[in-house]
Amino acid sequence: SVERNRNHWPLGIIEKLIVDKDGCIRGAKVRTGKSVIERAIQFLYPMELSCDKAPCVSTTPTKSLDPRVQPFRPRRAAALKAEERMRITADSEDEL
Repeated sequence: SVERNRNHWPLGIIEKLIVDKDGCIRGAKVRTGKSVIERAIQFLYPMELSCDKAPCVSTTPTKSLDPRVQPFRPRRAAALKAEERMRITADSEDEL
């Protein structure tokens, strides 16, 4: 039986994925100790492992950004239409 607490799940290595006829991954064959078990994908959980080597990542930016440039965020067409309708409604109320 599958225990609900993940702390009690057996550790293993995925050896083969079980793919359905429609191409979806439904399960996996997992090697645990000396045996191989089949588990559904929802009962598999990835382990968070660390590595001894640090990745070689450059911390200096390749291009310098111009601090004077204002940030630009495009507005959605629906937001622009709604703003225009509100402006027209407000103008028509002012005329009354």
